[in-house]
Amino acid sequence: MRVGDRPVDIGHTKQTYVLAALAVDAGRCVPTDTLVERVWGSGAPRRARDTTRAYLCKLRQAVEPWDAVIIRQPAGYLLAVDPLSVDMHRFRRLVATARAGAEATAQDTYAAALSLWRGQPLGLLDTPWAAQLRAELARERQAAERDHVDLLLAGGRHAELTGTLTATAAADPFDERLAGQLILALYRSDRRADALAHYERVRRQLADELGIDPGPSLQQLYRQILRTDVSLVAPRPGAIRQRATPQQLPPLPASFTGRSAVLSRLDAALLPGDAGRAGRVAVIHGPGGVGKTWLALRWAHDNAHRFADGQLYMNLRGFDPGRDPVPSEVAVRGLLSGLGVTAAAVPPDPDSQVALYRSLVAGRQILLVLDNARTSAQVEALLPGAASCATLITGRTGLADLVACHGARPVPLGMIGEAESADVLAGHLGTARLAAEPDAVAELIHHCAGLPLALGIVAGRASLARELPLAALAADLRESSARLDGLDSGELRGNLRAVLATSLAAVRPAAAELFSKLGSAPGPDIALAAVRCLAGPADAELMPSLRELIDGHLVQEHRMGRYRMHDLVRLYAVEIGGDPAPVRDRMLGYYSGTALAADRTLDPTREPQQRRDPAAPPAGDPIDAVVWFEQEHQVLLSCVAQAAECGADRQVLALVRGMTTYLERRGRWHDRAALQQAAVRSAIRLGDPGAEADARRGLASAQIWLGAHEAAAEQLAAARDLFEAAGDRIGLAATHRSTARMFARRHRHADALGHDERALALYRQEQHLAGQATVLNAIGWHHAHLARPGTAIEHCREALALHERLGDRFGQALTWDTLGTAYRLTGDHGAATTHFRLAVAAFQACGDRYQEADTLRRLGAVLLDTGAVRDGCAAWRRAAVILGDLGHPDADEVRRELGRVAAEPVAALALAGDRVAPAGA
Repeated sequence: MRVGDRPVDIGHTKQTYVLAALAVDAGRCVPTDTLVERVWGSGAPRRARDTTRAYLCKLRQAVEPWDAVIIRQPAGYLLAVDPLSVDMHRFRRLVATARAGAEATAQDTYAAALSLWRGQPLGLLDTPWAAQLRAELARERQAAERDHVDLLLAGGRHAELTGTLTATAAADPFDERLAGQLILALYRSDRRADALAHYERVRRQLADELGIDPGPSLQQLYRQILRTDVSLVAPRPGAIRQRATPQQLPPLPASFTGRSAVLSRLDAALLPGDAGRAGRVAVIHGPGGVGKTWLALRWAHDNAHRFADGQLYMNLRGFDPGRDPVPSEVAVRGLLSGLGVTAAAVPPDPDSQVALYRSLVAGRQILLVLDNARTSAQVEALLPGAASCATLITGRTGLADLVACHGARPVPLGMIGEAESADVLAGHLGTARLAAEPDAVAELIHHCAGLPLALGIVAGRASLARELPLAALAADLRESSARLDGLDSGELRGNLRAVLATSLAAVRPAAAELFSKLGSAPGPDIALAAVRCLAGPADAELMPSLRELIDGHLVQEHRMGRYRMHDLVRLYAVEIGGDPAPVRDRMLGYYSGTALAADRTLDPTREPQQRRDPAAPPAGDPIDAVVWFEQEHQVLLSCVAQAAECGADRQVLALVRGMTTYLERRGRWHDRAALQQAAVRSAIRLGDPGAEADARRGLASAQIWLGAHEAAAEQLAAARDLFEAAGDRIGLAATHRSTARMFARRHRHADALGHDERALALYRQEQHLAGQATVLNAIGWHHAHLARPGTAIEHCREALALHERLGDRFGQALTWDTLGTAYRLTGDHGAATTHFRLAVAAFQACGDRYQEADTLRRLGAVLLDTGAVRDGCAAWRRAAVILGDLGHPDADEVRRELGRVAAEPVAALALAGDRVAPAGA
């Protein structure tokens, strides 16, 4: 322990570790049980809590001279100290500052961050928590070192780097980024032959040891060196390179014109000016169709160069026809994706997601465009809060709460004048065509009443029908009093009726009827099979009608066999469709029935809850079911929301149940948690305690995978009470199984074993074979982790016999995986290899790519145990490819393990010996 540069003795080693466990979360409360787990791990003594409290009492006195205080709180203990006084937090802040700030200063900032490293983090503390944090910090350090080198190379400091890079590359020969840095430094130091030789060395090592070629970046660098590419010329010292930045702005409409006064107001509101202003926020507000989005994009494109770190764009769909507004928590995840955060790296808690988002934009010059906002609450969580960022919002209201509480600048937007209206039409049609029919142009401008969207739609029709006189368009508008009323009022809906009625009048009645039904279909698009259900299976005019609507630009086939409407066109279809209930009910029945059938294909052991909708197509094999779910994922989410909104609670329960297996096997835990919450609400409204219990258990399952164990425990307790009150032993058994999974995820296998044994007893009482098979496999897994592989094998064999009797291929795969793990622990590597291979093949057949990759990792490890390095690496390479395709963070870990095998085979074999990760439990 050090204060500044001075070492300080604060007592017993465990006492030091307690302080370190608090310092990692400086300024935040750490529960006592968490402290015990961090300091002692699973081997905590019986009186560990009392010992920890004694250490904390002594630490209070020891830390007083450092302006630090340890505070006891109801939930645990808090170290009240500036987080930046802790080297870990200071390192992370400096690295974030270097990445977000100007590159002219980033070199020194990186150097300051890396200078904080002194020896091994957390000393000799040997607990799972310490090992995980140590590995995480090592990854962060390596990434910072590589970023620092990139900056030094960009600054022309290649000569001083060659020696260090040579030594580092020798220690890590499979790091292609590091190899590229060394090759570039050698080339810029007039050592072209050495640079090419090192590339050849790396290429040969990758081929011989891993069976792969260098990546595209390294190959491109090699080709550039061969042709003496001038872009590789060393920059002068002090030069700064440009970093890749998010560029999410949609294209600017070519016909934008005028609005110079409003653009100046946006300059005043959003460009740097007021010193110390906490954030620059402007709200463009006005009626629908007035051009708010066009104006926002015009300003954003004109000023994009002022925001060196990029531009983010999000359509919040606050007033989109036929679609719900985007919830703020969904929008935050979209912004995190735009900033490069993968789905697997998003924290489960919405508050943590917002905190991560604001941390990533802090200190960066970023423009955020939030289009079509509905309420202030929808937007508040998305505001960066940093003075370096600017936020431009559009909405139909002025969002008064943002103005009052966050200092947003309101920018009202009204109709455009006649001269600007003429410029909009000329931008679409050309001045020559307007000059040929000046009276018709004047009439069109008059009927559009200065509404830019109305002008754009009329001009679009005229552009598509070049032979049609403008006078004919003007006459169409003049003949319909309803259309004129809509345009004169400046409201969007009247104008859409005028234009879309003319387009729809050109199609046959069968196509018009199909168009009116499509407007009420749920989701962003619709597949051909669902269209057949909508129109009726005996509709011989379906395909001709669809082609007619596509030709008339009323429907788009944006992907083969999938159709969608533009939002504005869809609004018109909803209006003319009459009562949406018949279409809605038919489509909800179709999607719930198909989802349940597909779910049964994925998991044949699940009991059917309702008869399948006769219009629903058969699901086929498991691969077909997975493909169907992938294509219909967003549609099904919309169905749940629509069913909940209209009070169709039984359909909510059916849809959620139908999606359960797919969401679980694809790891879509955020979606599953949201759907299970909807199911809980529907079950409560129905007064159905059995359905409520099942929904709460499903919610707990999602929360367990998201790491929200306390919330999951609450849901499981409620589910147990409900199942017990109803006398539902099967539901109670399933709840014990979920509870066991929660304990297993926390490495508490003894506790997990007790719950699974209770589940097994209940399933046996009810003669529920599928439940028995699942739990027997899980019990085997727990025994394996409790160093009882023989007992594990006995239970797994019993489970396997039941799975084979039931024809449950997925259950067999999980059990083979557990058997492989157990046999490996006994030293029977041949049996372990055989069972792992069986599991891999079965997971492939079931379409579960994650479990396939996870088992491939264990297969590779057991092959390495036997010295079969080539085959073991091949299995790990397959796992890395699959995990990479899924965007899973474990892909990088597998690649590093491959590198260590090639670099240090003996050490890597020892690493493989410890490689055990849960699957079936």
